Amino acid sequence: MVKRLGWLFLFVMTLAVIAAMVTFEAMPTHNTDATHFDTIIVLGWPTAPDGKASKIQTARVMEAVRELMAGRAGHIIVSGGAAHSQFVEAEAMAKVAIEAGVPQEDVIVEGRAMNTIQNIY
Repeated sequence: MVKRLGWLFLFVMTLAVIAAMVTFEAMPTHNTDATHFDTIIVLGWPTAPDGKASKIQTARVMEAVRELMAGRAGHIIVSGGAAHSQFVEAEAMAKVAIEAGVPQEDVIVEGRAMNTIQNIY
């Protein structure tokens, strides 16, 4: 019985290692070779309790700002509604982008999405 359990354990562990290897091989190592895009989409994340941009929102927006300033896209879409509080996530993120120097006309605010699927559609 113990020997049978040992073989079963070895079999299950072998399958787990193979699954991990296949998953790792399937993971992309880079996004794309393209150098310019129509837009950069920043997906929503909850604001801080006071309605200001949270650290995660700020980090996401600042990455988009860096890419925009590098000339990789013409504008930024910030997406996210008041899904987790009364504050609209996209408005908080737009403020960060504009304060970082992005012209207001280059920031598109989509403030109705209540989840990630709606962010995209």
